Amino acid sequence: MKFWLPGFAATVFIRLAAPVWANMAVVSPQFSDLCRANRTECTRIGTHAKVSTELIYQVFEAERTRNFDALASQLEAIKLLTGAEQIQIVNRRLPLSQFFPVQQSLVFGGYALLGRKITKRGDEIGKAEYTVFVKGVFSELEDPNDIIASIQGIPDRLSAQSNVQLHQGMRNYAQEIFNSPPFQDLLTEILTFQQQGNIPIEITLSGHSLGGSCIVLAALMSDRGVKLENMNVITFGAPLFLQRGFVDRYQKLGERIVRVEVDGDMLNYEVDSPLLLVYRALGYLPLGKLLRGFVPNTKYKMLQAEVLSLSRQQPHQENLNRIVNLQLQAILERVQIHVYSYRNFYNLSRLD
Repeated sequence: MKFWLPGFAATVFIRLAAPVWANMAVVSPQFSDLCRANRTECTRIGTHAKVSTELIYQVFEAERTRNFDALASQLEAIKLLTGAEQIQIVNRRLPLSQFFPVQQSLVFGGYALLGRKITKRGDEIGKAEYTVFVKGVFSELEDPNDIIASIQGIPDRLSAQSNVQLHQGMRNYAQEIFNSPPFQDLLTEILTFQQQGNIPIEITLSGHSLGGSCIVLAALMSDRGVKLENMNVITFGAPLFLQRGFVDRYQKLGERIVRVEVDGDMLNYEVDSPLLLVYRALGYLPLGKLLRGFVPNTKYKMLQAEVLSLSRQQPHQENLNRIVNLQLQAILERVQIHVYSYRNFYNLSRLD
């Protein structure tokens, strides 16, 4: 069974409609209220929106095309934005040559940026700050890692030691990052600082779409001993991919998660979502505190209402053609909301 095809479609449309949609505005009274009440949290969400929904894709493209000048420039931009002293790339993707013949044991994907900043007070460590950005879907056929990870939608166990169930592809994507040497080094350092007991530690994980698997990373970190009070997790337009057992086991982690969603996103858990029946059939549930926004002047609801009206009329070829056309227009708009809207939380975070 294959799911998350809308995620694949979204990345295809990135290349088709970027000039029109790239500056899609977002309104979020809830986020505006948060920014007035908690400037630190507002800036955190805005900064991670910029990196997780835009800059990380540019880093990946520069690395993929071996444009090393652009790669260095993008990494410096992320350092400047986040204050990180170091940025490491975790790239656990299989080359195309290893995809065939496709074996069930193959694990696809795994791409993240790890940021690190250690502040010192004299000879002592004053604070340790870490940022983890997990990349969403990239759909070029010469690199099908993300496509395959996205459509591996059947629930599976988190690990051999854990019976909680979640989306198999999302689990694999996160585990590839978690098991990488750079991430294990980062984890060891965090645990060492925790044991010292007097070093403030701040870890923020975020991701867009497939990058919502950063929740799994956080769960694996907590299982290894990272304190929940040291972690914050932010997802942007993530699909639902966790079953009840996972949600119940990691309920306290859920209190550290902000789940940013924009109305109309293809992957949302809404009544008119194209994926609602899939989520219900697989028992997938949300985890985290919801932060909502919307794009003004959208047309997808009007288009969907017209489709419903036409579908009640006597069927004939002209009506059927019109229904198909309207449905495609509505889906395209919802895909663009998923792809482009979240980056504008950065702009909202900078408003006075």
